Amino acid sequence: MENVIKGMLKKNNSCVVLLLLAYVLISAQPCLAEEDALQGNIEVARGLFKDGLYDLAAKEFNALRDNKDTDQCEVNLYLSKAYFSLENYPSIPKLMDVFFDDGCSFDMQEEAYYISGNVYLKLGDRGKARERFEKIRDLYPESEHIAEVDASLSEIIYQEGIQFFNERKYSKALDNFEKVQKLKSDISSSPDLSVRIADSLFHLAKFKKSSKVYGDALKLLPDGEEKGRILYQLSYIDFNMGNYDSAATAMISFIEKTPDHPLLSSAHSLVSWALYKDDRYEESLSYFNMLRKGEKETLSIEAYDLMGISSRLIFLGEYIEAMGMLEEGLKRFGEDPLKGDLLLVLAEAYQRAEYDYMEQETYREIIKRYPSSRAARKSLFALGLINFSKSVYKESAVNFRAFVEKNSLVDMADEAIYYLGESLFRMGQMADAKEQFVLLSTNFKTSKYFFEATVRLADIASISGQHMEAGKGYLSILKSFDQNEKEVLWKGAQSFKKGGDLKSALKLYKNYIRQYPDSPEAKVAALVMAEMRFLTGDYDKGIKLLKGLIKTGKKDPSYPTIALKLARGYIQTGNIPDAISTLKIIIEEYPDSSEAAPAYYLKAWSAERSGLLEKANNDYAEFIKKFPDSPLQEELMWQLGKNQLSLGEYKNALKTFKRFTKTFPSSYRDGESMQGKCYSAMGEFKKALEVSTTFSEMNPGRTIDIKKYYEEAMALFDVGSYGDAVKVAKRLFEKFPGHQLSAKLMIMAAEVAFKDAYMEEASSHYLSAAGVLTESSLKNLARFRLGKIASLQKDYRGALVELEQIAEHEADNEDKKLGIEEFIDPKLMMAKSLFLKGEAAFALSMNEKGLESFKRLAEEYSTVGGIDREWLKVGLTFQQYKEYDAAVKVLRTLIAATESTEIKAEAQYWIGESFQYQGRHEEAVVEYLKVTYLYPTEGMWALTSRYMAAQVYQKMGGYKEAVRLYEKVARESGDKRKSEYARKRIEELTAKIADIPGNDNKED
Repeated sequence: MENVIKGMLKKNNSCVVLLLLAYVLISAQPCLAEEDALQGNIEVARGLFKDGLYDLAAKEFNALRDNKDTDQCEVNLYLSKAYFSLENYPSIPKLMDVFFDDGCSFDMQEEAYYISGNVYLKLGDRGKARERFEKIRDLYPESEHIAEVDASLSEIIYQEGIQFFNERKYSKALDNFEKVQKLKSDISSSPDLSVRIADSLFHLAKFKKSSKVYGDALKLLPDGEEKGRILYQLSYIDFNMGNYDSAATAMISFIEKTPDHPLLSSAHSLVSWALYKDDRYEESLSYFNMLRKGEKETLSIEAYDLMGISSRLIFLGEYIEAMGMLEEGLKRFGEDPLKGDLLLVLAEAYQRAEYDYMEQETYREIIKRYPSSRAARKSLFALGLINFSKSVYKESAVNFRAFVEKNSLVDMADEAIYYLGESLFRMGQMADAKEQFVLLSTNFKTSKYFFEATVRLADIASISGQHMEAGKGYLSILKSFDQNEKEVLWKGAQSFKKGGDLKSALKLYKNYIRQYPDSPEAKVAALVMAEMRFLTGDYDKGIKLLKGLIKTGKKDPSYPTIALKLARGYIQTGNIPDAISTLKIIIEEYPDSSEAAPAYYLKAWSAERSGLLEKANNDYAEFIKKFPDSPLQEELMWQLGKNQLSLGEYKNALKTFKRFTKTFPSSYRDGESMQGKCYSAMGEFKKALEVSTTFSEMNPGRTIDIKKYYEEAMALFDVGSYGDAVKVAKRLFEKFPGHQLSAKLMIMAAEVAFKDAYMEEASSHYLSAAGVLTESSLKNLARFRLGKIASLQKDYRGALVELEQIAEHEADNEDKKLGIEEFIDPKLMMAKSLFLKGEAAFALSMNEKGLESFKRLAEEYSTVGGIDREWLKVGLTFQQYKEYDAAVKVLRTLIAATESTEIKAEAQYWIGESFQYQGRHEEAVVEYLKVTYLYPTEGMWALTSRYMAAQVYQKMGGYKEAVRLYEKVARESGDKRKSEYARKRIEELTAKIADIPGNDNKED
């Protein structure tokens, strides 16, 4: 095959160009794939937004913010719009900075000013909202939003005026209200504005002007409390202007017409004083007598007194006396007049006196007697804390859950949610705990437990194996909080390390060491950093770190561990002398440490790499003797034998290889062949014949004949004369059946027959070769092909027999020269063999065996391409057996690797279905809709996916979103039945939406 390629290069230089171009294109594939994936993510996010699925769109755009290759202006604008639709206003302002700092387009800036103005308005920051809206008026006078901007500015100035008014800054308030009056907006003609202007004038003692404006407002206001208040104000103006008779008359009319008005007492008072000023003393006195105060019940007063006195006693430490007073009082009342408040004080007295049982029983009594009271709420909370402090987390969770379900809006709700989540966390119920911490961090951002909840969410991700998510969580905490930075730094570094993000891990470890140099973990951090430096190939920095650590001295218990890692670093950088001297310290001064054995091994290995074979052999022999149970024994004994053979110490080598074969009978290394080489080197060919299968070693004189036949057959294969090539191959195989070259030619003959679909002939050749082959990779190929043929003939049991004989290790040394690469890619062969084994096992109802085979295929050969349909089947099989995560992983890998949009669309659809089966409905919707947005030309899959996304929304109770998606199916489907079914769903859901109180689109 190699000769054919060389011939092509000689005949036509353009082939070189083509090959180089192909190489460049192949090299560019990863970059192109990354660009395609990024563009796909953008399309998905846009599609979700256009479909009105704002929650899902926000999540997708948020993910895109971490990618520097995206247009951050577009991403932030879409994300802001999505958040605004979701009423997630606090998250928007920080997104807006990009528009004013990074030079986004003029049109995008206009949209950003408009959105941010409305956001600040929603957040109550009228100053910033006003600033944004005024920018639009200045920079974009022809904006389509101008009318709405004017209306918003009017509202802002109006609200500022109200604030000034409430602060008794009446001049500023009046100025604002009059500005609103000049703006062309709905509020400028509102009677409420007139009333506000009149009120400001009233408080500025501009009574004449105020009276006129009040009069105009009265004409527009309906009857009610506000109109009554204005009548009262007008009467008050008359009073202040000395028109006492007019003031009294107006107020008497007000009292008679509105006997239940909140200002009734004030009206009585005003009438009294107006009549008094008008010298009508008897009438004035009668109105004064109408002003009365209510009285409290005697029993309630006594109960309050008892609670106050006993609370004071508890404060002073007189717990027993307080308990006696409360118990006696409750007996006399027969029932707690304060609906549990007295009992709460009694429980506090028990608690201070350490009467734990009585305290808990009192709380239970309160909950039983007054289940809806404030005292019951506090009792539930107290019981929860008691159980939590005793580590009775199951009971604690029950108490706090009951509290949260009944009191989700009270001031202690955040604390209860935190303790509920913490109880579930400590019981190991991570999913339920996460739900509570998410609830707390979402709805109680000002809570004192917000930090703890955020840390716990990252902890849960770490415990669940989602190390990258955990690392990002800890990093976010470090940026947002100053609390417990030491612990969070450490956790973040550990998470990034486990997740494989060594760059982020190194950064956090470095910060940890800088901030906490005296911490016990600082040394561990430095050690881990050194290991990671080695992993990234930066050995010099790793060595520098380890040198700094080793300075602590040989008395440090961690000295041998650090020294061993340092020696490995020296070896990697080629500094063998320093490596050996460091290893000597471990061997001589720490002979009983766990690092002693690998130190011996590395010392011998270093000597060998330096060409000091005799010294290496002495070290190997000493190791074998000193550490008989070490897992390194096999490697070192083999290496010792090879070195002895290289040095011409044939007898010692033979002795070592005999011992090797006896000690490690199941080793993949061929100790018998090495014995044969030793015998051949000593001229004892008869003994070599007994242990060796290599013809050239057994009978060196015939090697030339074999090579002549082999080269003749290969030349015929290269020029395409397969018939003649097969004849020569058969002749060589018949003459020298045990030689590897003849076996290789028989494999080639079998490959020709297999490709031409002569299965019987191929089987015969494969069987002949497999029967005598000693080289593992060629034997593997023969067994694989035999298994494939059996599978095609539906002989699944026979297929399993052949496929299970495939040896799963790489051939070494001479075997590599006879490898299978020119017939088939070894990884592709192993992947296909595992797939065929799985298929055969499932066909024989050996389901566990089939799953095991598919799992190994997914774990070990996930990067193998060219088997798209096989990967689809593996993914669907995992889904069928509820291995959903495995299914999704396989299908995602397939989408990234294949070029077929049909395969991509189908795989993406099954990903959506996997999430749906798991009950991960939001993710299922996104995955379904990816088919629609990314592969619109695959009509059947795209339409079905949109339909399935609608069904998921319907199941979640998101009827409005479901209707939007069904409407698109009804419009775009070329399938009449699907269109009709979608319309039927729309009718059903529209009726359901109409029946929901307040039309709030929540699940019944």
